[in-house]
Amino acid sequence: MPVLRGSVDLGGTGHGTCLRYARARSDCGAGEELGFIGYPLAGGGDDRTTGWCYPDSL
Repeated sequence: MPVLRGSVDLGGTGHGTCLRYARARSDCGAGEELGFIGYPLAGGGDDRTTGWCYPDSL
């Protein structure tokens, strides 16, 4: 069972859509892309460990 992260209102309907957690593009299925949030690190660079798969039609 995939781990679900967050809730995004993709269609502006007022209802969120759960997107599953992913660490690499290979975790995503056909027709999906990998999205991530990059957190800046105090010493420089960033941390991109929070990712999810989303439909590539967005």
